[in-house]
Amino acid sequence: MAREEQDREDLMQDATVFTARAEWQVSYTPEPVFVGMRSCGAASFYFGQDEVFHFNSEGQLRRGFRRGKLLKAEKTRLIELTRQRTEETVQLIRRELSRDETNLVIDAFLKQIEQFAEALENNTATLTGEILPEDESTDASMADRVHSWRVRYPRPCIAPAPHSR
Repeated sequence: MAREEQDREDLMQDATVFTARAEWQVSYTPEPVFVGMRSCGAASFYFGQDEVFHFNSEGQLRRGFRRGKLLKAEKTRLIELTRQRTEETVQLIRRELSRDETNLVIDAFLKQIEQFAEALENNTATLTGEILPEDESTDASMADRVHSWRVRYPRPCIAPAPHSR
């Protein structure tokens, strides 16, 4: 693990694990919103650098980053990992979130995705980049894919493991 944090990479260019990806500028925040989808159906949502949610192909939250804390799914429970730095090392302090705390994380995601969906519907989100697979039979835009994902998974639950599938 890096001893010093850096700003995220250029997701549109570098996040090639997402076969479909897009970035929007929205009026309510200076940071862009990025959505990436893997060929298996797993989706990731980046609401700036401090609100990141990764889901598996079944729409279950598997990983995230929120308010400076790493999040990971473990046996359908959410684990919070806090970085603790010393002069020599970086340690991750592990804490299992309660069901109430887990629901607050899910609620925070739902608030973010709802606000973003409203921006898409009201045309106040400006698409700044979009990459779609060339070999697909669908011509659905990333905005359409975000809408479909929200309809399919109206209230995500926690995955059994942090890995994508």
